Amino acid sequence: MYVPRFQALVDEVGKLHLNAPDSFHEYVRSRFCGKLVNVTVSLPRKGRSDNQNRYYWGVVLKTLCDETGEGDVDDMHAAMAARFLRQDRELSVLGESVRAVRSTTSLSTVEMEEYLEKIRVLAAEYGIVIPEPNQIDLLT
Repeated sequence: MYVPRFQALVDEVGKLHLNAPDSFHEYVRSRFCGKLVNVTVSLPRKGRSDNQNRYYWGVVLKTLCDETGEGDVDDMHAAMAARFLRQDRELSVLGESVRAVRSTTSLSTVEMEEYLEKIRVLAAEYGIVIPEPNQIDLLT
């Protein structure tokens, strides 16, 4: 289910000023009239950047595949995510217990850099040098 995200500015007295009040009120009116709802307020989160994504797929994963001869970038992505983005919780799926793996698309820029660093460290343990983002030019 798609849930839209609305932004607002909080002034010095704590009052919310919606960026798109008409859209917000229409959304709420069309789906929730007469219903008890939960309201969550949080700071906007910056997801991984386009440059981080290009670096991950075009440099990190490609280098690992080229140096190891193991699979393609999709396989390497699945392997690295399973190794470093496994979550502590287990899910029961059709009677089988499985460990959840976080998607890289859900990572913030800081979390993505931490993930990339873990991969670079692992690669270095096997003598594979993955250049840092500031050591290369990414094509746009």
